[in-house]
Amino acid sequence: MEEKDEIEFYDNIDVAMDNSYKVLTGVETFESIMAKDNGVWLLFDPQDPNKNKDTVLEVMLMYFEDNEEYERCSVLKGMIEE
Repeated sequence: MEEKDEIEFYDNIDVAMDNSYKVLTGVETFESIMAKDNGVWLLFDPQDPNKNKDTVLEVMLMYFEDNEEYERCSVLKGMIEE
């Protein structure tokens, strides 16, 4: 993978994590994210957000821990424990 493609790939992961967090926590709707110019990147199927939800939440938790976004981690841990 070329360096430019690799950077774009990681940028898309960041967008997918951020969008997924916002939708799953109710900060934004899927529709409001669709209206943005950066496209729709999610870790889950918006038609069936509960499918594999536990796995998605665990992956997001690891990602945000690695990025030291502890407020988001706290929210995600609460959702996992529900």
